[in-house]
Amino acid sequence: MRKLHKLLHLSQRELKLLIKAFFYIGWLRLAVLFLPIHWIIKFLRFIEGERATQNGIIPIEHIVFIRRTVQIAATYSPWKNTCLVQALTEALLLRKHNIPSTLYLGVVKDREKPERFSFHAWTQCTETKEKDCNQYTVLSSFAVLL
Repeated sequence: MRKLHKLLHLSQRELKLLIKAFFYIGWLRLAVLFLPIHWIIKFLRFIEGERATQNGIIPIEHIVFIRRTVQIAATYSPWKNTCLVQALTEALLLRKHNIPSTLYLGVVKDREKPERFSFHAWTQCTETKEKDCNQYTVLSSFAVLL
């Protein structure tokens, strides 16, 4: 009941972004299930390599708002969302708001079972890396074209 109350009291801007995030997460979940990743990257017009640093001010509060909205949409969707789906969704929403970003795909050896690897995908808009991502070796990076 409390969550429904929060949903009903979202601003029009917040609700619109949440609906977009749900749509993108669903669409990208299907794409990741049925298409090779290189097709998805090509279709979304991401180019290999990192984005150029942005001159000017990056609206950190807007980036945090988009990231949080994607997390909420992923949490309440009826299917399982991987970090890849969430990172792709975040990159698309950042692009829609003219915020340059880079999509990273990384890997790390499992500490408990060294023969196993863990895969992770994340987006980055600022020069600082997320603390959880420091342990990953970057395999690929893709600049998100505006």
